[in-house]
Amino acid sequence: MIELKEYCGFSNSVVVKGSPVSIKEAEENQEQKIDLNNDVTIVEIEAIHSAPFSTRNYTRYMEECLKDSTNLWTTPYHRPVIKHHNEKNGEIIGRVLSATYSSKSSVEGSSAQILTVAIPKKDAAEDIHNGLLETTSIGAMGIDVRCSICGQNIAEEGKCEHERGQVYDGKTCYWDVYKIEPKEISYVVVPSDPFSKNKKVYMASEVVPNLNGKQEVKENFTSNNKTVPIKEQDDGGNNPLNEEEVKQLQDKIKDLTDKVKELQDLVDAKDATIKTHENDIETKDAAIQDLTVKVDNAAAAQATAESQAIEAKESYRSQLSDTFNYVRTILGKQPLEESVLAKRSDESLLDAIVDMKEEYNQATPEPVIDPTITDPNDVKNKKVNMKESTDNDKDLDLQKEFANMISDLI
Repeated sequence: MIELKEYCGFSNSVVVKGSPVSIKEAEENQEQKIDLNNDVTIVEIEAIHSAPFSTRNYTRYMEECLKDSTNLWTTPYHRPVIKHHNEKNGEIIGRVLSATYSSKSSVEGSSAQILTVAIPKKDAAEDIHNGLLETTSIGAMGIDVRCSICGQNIAEEGKCEHERGQVYDGKTCYWDVYKIEPKEISYVVVPSDPFSKNKKVYMASEVVPNLNGKQEVKENFTSNNKTVPIKEQDDGGNNPLNEEEVKQLQDKIKDLTDKVKELQDLVDAKDATIKTHENDIETKDAAIQDLTVKVDNAAAAQATAESQAIEAKESYRSQLSDTFNYVRTILGKQPLEESVLAKRSDESLLDAIVDMKEEYNQATPEPVIDPTITDPNDVKNKKVNMKESTDNDKDLDLQKEFANMISDLI
C-alpha cells in the first residue's frame, strides 16, 4: 500500500506494508453509536472528486474507488477528523458519521464522496462556523494506485520510472487511484483538491444523521436560537391539535390564500401592462418599417431625378455648343474646338449666340451669282440680290428663318 494525503506539497511515495481492511468483516462488526447532543456541530464535506478531475498532486480518483470506499469511512470505526494530517500527536476534533457517493458535485463532469462529520470540540466548531476551518484533505492508504503512463501498480510494485506531473510524449503522468482504505479527513490550509471543503454546517439539535445515513429527529430541535420540545405523539401516531390551534391554522391559511390572490392579481396586472407595451412596440415597429420604406423610395426617386437632371444638363450643353459653332459657320467664322468650348460657361455661350444673332441681323447679304450661266454678258448672268425673286417664287427672308431656328435656345 502507499500513503496518500491530498494537500499541496505532499509527495510521499513510500510503500507501506500491511493488509487492507476486509469490507465484509467490517460490515459484520457491531454498529457503533456516537452520542450527539444539541451543541454538536454537523458538517457536510465534499471530501474528494473523481476523474477526469485531477488534484494538484496529480492524482486522479476513479469513480469505482469512491463507491467502494464509502462504507470504510465508518467501519470498523468512525474515521477521525483532525488538522493538517497530524496523526501522531494531533488532536481529534470530530468523527465521520456517514459517507455517501454523489454522482453530482461542485466539479462539472465529476462525482464526489460526501462525508458527514460531527465536531463536538467547541473551539474547532467555532472556527468552522466563522470560516477559519473550511478546506479539507483526505488521508488514505492506496491499495491500487497505477501510473497513467505505463499502468504499473505503484502500491504493490513500487515506483516506476515516471514522475507525477511530468509530460511524456505529450501525455501528463498521473497516479490513478482505483482502491483506497480511508484513514482520516483533515482540515488543511491548502488542499490539493481545491473543491474539497465544507458544503453545509448545522447543529445536531436540528436533524442528525445516524450511522446508517438515515435521518432521526432529536427530542428537541433548535428554532430561532430557542430550544423547543417536540410534543409527544398519541397512540395513533398523530399529533392532536385543539380547537384554538386549528382555528389559528385556518386563519393563517386564509391569510396566505388572500396574499397569494393579491400577488396573483399583481402578476396579472403586470402581464397586462407588459402586453400593452408589447402591442405599442409592435405598432411603433410597423410605423418605423413603413417610414423606412418611404425613405428608401424617396432616396431612389431623388437618385433618379439627379441622374435625369445630369443627362438633361449634358444634352443642353451639347445642343448649346453645336448651335454656337453652327452660328459661327453661318457668319463665316471658324468653329471652335471642343476643348475651347469646355472652358466657357453655358451663360457665356448663350450670350455669344445672342451677340452673333445681332451681328447677323446687321449684316447685308452679298449677291449670289448663278454658276450655270456661262456668258458673262448675258442678262441672266448679272448678280441677283438674295432678296429678289421671280413671280413664281416666294420671297425668302434668311434673317427671319435663322432667327426662328435659334429662337428655342435664346
